[in-house]
Amino acid sequence: MTTSGGDRNTLLEDDAGCIHRNLAISNLRRFVDCEEAYSPSPLKASSSSTTFDRIVSSNDNELWDIDMRLYSNVTVKTGATLTVSCKLLMPMDGMIKVERGAKLIVEGGTITRANTCSTAQLWSAISVAGNLTRAQPNPSAALAPDDAGVAIFKNQGIVEGANIGVTTQRIAGVFEPEYWGSVVDVNDFTFRDCGIGALFAPYRFPDGSQFNKARFTRTAGGASLEGVSIYGTNGIVFEECTFTNMSQHGIRAWDAIITVKQKNKISGSAIGLLASASSPLSGQIQVGVLGLQGNDRNKFENNVVGIRATSNSNVEIFSNDFDNSNFDIAINGTTKSAITDNTFKGSAAGNQFDNTGYNKNENLCNSYTGNTVGTNIVGQNVGFLFRQEDFSVLGHDLFIEGLATNPGEISHFQGAFGSARWNYFSTDKPEQIKTSTVSPNNNSVPFWYFHPDQVIDARLKPRCPLNETCTPKSNFYNIFTDGYAYNDCVFPPPPGNPPCISEPCLEAIRLAIVQKDAEYHQSPTDALLAELQTLITEREFVTDELIREYRAIDDWLSVETLLNEDPNPYNRRRLVGAKLEQRLFESAGVLLLTFPQITADDQYFVEVQTINAARLADEEFALSVEQESLLSDIAETASPEAGYAQTLLGILTGRVFMPKLPDLGEERGAEPGSVLLNFDLKASPNPADDLLWVRVSPSANNRTLELVSPATGRLALSLPVSGQEAVHIPVKQLPEGLYLLILRESGAIVSRRRLIVHH
Repeated sequence: MTTSGGDRNTLLEDDAGCIHRNLAISNLRRFVDCEEAYSPSPLKASSSSTTFDRIVSSNDNELWDIDMRLYSNVTVKTGATLTVSCKLLMPMDGMIKVERGAKLIVEGGTITRANTCSTAQLWSAISVAGNLTRAQPNPSAALAPDDAGVAIFKNQGIVEGANIGVTTQRIAGVFEPEYWGSVVDVNDFTFRDCGIGALFAPYRFPDGSQFNKARFTRTAGGASLEGVSIYGTNGIVFEECTFTNMSQHGIRAWDAIITVKQKNKISGSAIGLLASASSPLSGQIQVGVLGLQGNDRNKFENNVVGIRATSNSNVEIFSNDFDNSNFDIAINGTTKSAITDNTFKGSAAGNQFDNTGYNKNENLCNSYTGNTVGTNIVGQNVGFLFRQEDFSVLGHDLFIEGLATNPGEISHFQGAFGSARWNYFSTDKPEQIKTSTVSPNNNSVPFWYFHPDQVIDARLKPRCPLNETCTPKSNFYNIFTDGYAYNDCVFPPPPGNPPCISEPCLEAIRLAIVQKDAEYHQSPTDALLAELQTLITEREFVTDELIREYRAIDDWLSVETLLNEDPNPYNRRRLVGAKLEQRLFESAGVLLLTFPQITADDQYFVEVQTINAARLADEEFALSVEQESLLSDIAETASPEAGYAQTLLGILTGRVFMPKLPDLGEERGAEPGSVLLNFDLKASPNPADDLLWVRVSPSANNRTLELVSPATGRLALSLPVSGQEAVHIPVKQLPEGLYLLILRESGAIVSRRRLIVHH
């Protein structure tokens, strides 16, 4: 072991033969092997109760290369660097604290718990102090005293058994936002059995933290809830990382801009990637890079949900592989997305769009194999478009699901005259496009599907529209057009005419909307309504893209000028979001007080954003019982604003909203013994704590219900349910984590659900 500075070379050995070092013998205290476990509490983590710290003094560069068992915290002072290449055993309440202008480098070393009684007993955290008012330093360079602290993890090292592996905030027993924004640089490193592997507090500047070849794992009985939790940052990148068997999320990002670039794999989690925004303009994620092939693509496997995106301003999901989940991608709330060149296999739904409103959501060049439903549309999704999709599913390629208060709706023109949609539908299906059977009128809005000549390929034309003689009919019209064959599925795409993203183009669209609206009110027809809605969707798309350009150069004046020029309902919402992002809370409050509440959605927006503004203005904001009840009510509505309420409840209470499975009534999968969900097995609550209520219908003989841990492959329960339609299962004694609920009929799997046990 190499160090600088007098007495700090002292080596001490405890009764168990573990070597450790401290300032003085008085700094040692008796280590209790079996102590009460910590549980992660994002942004509210407890400070250590240890009295004395092991100090790495300013201007010291210490290398710890002999295995040690510590009985105290460690503090790396401003100007110091601590490099750990040994094995450190941490006391349960122990913490490594890195001050501003200091570095911690874990290079091939292991920092783990000294406790051996239980994998649930955790030490506290590596806490790295940042500086919210300054841009981050280069982690490899020398640091100024007021620079953010830096934590570097590399060379196959391990952090294990921590409440929070590393956090970009100073944990000092009080809330200190001014110390947020430190740098975390990870390369070829493992975070194992940590409650949260890495936790990022909000930071206003671009964040240079990155994860390359990082591994987040949970072993049997381990405490890993989440791999990485991110709040309000801009720029964190993941590449060649793995997230294995997290009991909640692989990556969770709230109001953040992140890139999950390539060669990442997320498997065995409740939600692989959860990305949510609490207000307009927030939340931008990119997952994958167009044209990636083979092992360069991101993999999402055996998760309950691969990607869950809620109310994000922009989501791009390119060239990824999804396999064996309930949902591969589930998008809800006011989210704009582009989903291109992905493969979806063996899921209940390849992707789901739930009340995204007029936002443009385009599915392009994806393939679906063995899904029960290719794409599930729930409620109003007027900006949804699909083309060059390749379906080979068990049930329906596209299922448009109406709600009691909100009909299922997609863009009224799927294609146009002279521009056919070259989608390839599943063969031998009576309803490739199925609309909801909820009355009246199927509870969905009819649309026009423009198809090319079916002589080219019979799969190009969907069956049983309203204007053809076949049954059962679905609520759309087939229209033949000569259109050209697309070549957009060549990546990178060939040069073409990109959409016009400029203020003059936006003004032209606004003028066209005024003219088309006047035509529609003079002579209302379905065709004029479809054209009007297409223009509104295009206006929203161009507006969002311009705002992204202005925000990238921090030009908020142009953002607000753009929004004030056309005070439509969507721009009024964006303007509130712009004020919140600039932390102009008083101005946001004035806008909310004067916001026209013409519709229920307007009212929901004002109620949610009033709470959100209060939260952002007060770093120690506590949600009242009344506010939580209000948010819960809005979160369950069929409104685009529900997504914002869901995000706030997630941030403030930890509540997770899972997408609802497609409601196909009594329909079952097409293949006997299929391992896919067949919708005759319902379980609640999920997550479950004490008792799980399971409904099995229709009743049948020779049925068995099984509960299996996918992490270990062990059978936790086997229960005969022949002739029963409801059964209660106690789960309180089961370890927390992800389980597979399987229904067998005469030994064959006929249905399954993924279930989370969380105490």
